[in-house]
Amino acid sequence: MDQKSDRDSYCRLACPQRIGFAGAYPTSLLLPAHTQKSARLWMEPLVLIAIHSCLLTAFMLTGAATTFASQSARDSEALGSHRANLRQWLQRAELANDLEVEKLRRALNPATDAANPHEVFQLELRFLTQDTDQEESNTRFEQFLDQYRAKYDESLPERIFYRLIHECQLSRQEAAVTIRVAQRDYVIFFDSATAHLVMKARVDRSISKEVPLDLSRSVGSDWPPTTLVAAQIPDRRALASLVESFLCNYFRAANRRANMSEPRFVPDDVENRDHDHVGFIVSGVKSQVLTTKNYWEEIEISIDVVQAPSGLKLVCHIDGYYAGGIGSKLPDEDAYEDMRRNYSAQLRSFADYILLKLQKRIETGRQ
Repeated sequence: MDQKSDRDSYCRLACPQRIGFAGAYPTSLLLPAHTQKSARLWMEPLVLIAIHSCLLTAFMLTGAATTFASQSARDSEALGSHRANLRQWLQRAELANDLEVEKLRRALNPATDAANPHEVFQLELRFLTQDTDQEESNTRFEQFLDQYRAKYDESLPERIFYRLIHECQLSRQEAAVTIRVAQRDYVIFFDSATAHLVMKARVDRSISKEVPLDLSRSVGSDWPPTTLVAAQIPDRRALASLVESFLCNYFRAANRRANMSEPRFVPDDVENRDHDHVGFIVSGVKSQVLTTKNYWEEIEISIDVVQAPSGLKLVCHIDGYYAGGIGSKLPDEDAYEDMRRNYSAQLRSFADYILLKLQKRIETGRQ
């Protein structure tokens, strides 16, 4: 589903760095020999200082311009690479007939009513429709989203949003998606106040899978430890760290049992992007989602630790791809197919399975 070209080189889009100055600055002013004698007669110290200042400024501006141009080029190349990857992802996910990538760029948070507007990386898509009337276009777009949900039991706006943060290695607060429908934009962003993804002009708060968490300590038990629950208040950062450790160990143990090499994680230094979110892509695994097959699998998994009015819960968003292969050699990146085409039920079952194991690990301390 995604252009996974050189996944190991996934890197967060570089933020503009402070402009630096390059080059050595002159410490003395040298004149041609035949002018030195006369020069000494009229060059006063103030003149020398002025010339030094001009040359110094010129060198500084040249260095600054070079550094800025180099940084801009790197940013432009990174954006172009990610944009191309997202276009190929739409093709492989069989969405390119309905959605088109227009831009991927830095922009102010498009959620104009957000409490603290800030700069985000914004993916801009256009919904491809023949309708010219705005209301007809809106109806067609909503039907498209409903048909997608009915087919895959998944919210397409969520899938696109999480694809963006996985591709560019962003936190949820750093990303936004805009889908243009005729002359109206639908904006998808993460609302920190509610810990939900929101789509406006209308709200979409659907999720993939979730399980509740009960962190009350039973009599005579020393679990959960105070590192997870301090003063009866769950520590979501500690919970996310436990989720991260569990997931990495789970995939590593599965490969060891199958006498396979270590799985690969992107990012390879798996860490929490947010205090209540863990997300990464794992590849080099088999028979995790498609348990009766011998396909190579690549799994995108995100776990959110959500404090809801009804209590604490884990929310899982998942995507998967598969490819055939011979021996231990991983398939080419463009050989992977989207599991949702034929194996969406298995993806949902795997999400349930992982969440239940996580629930047991967090609530009881046992695997």
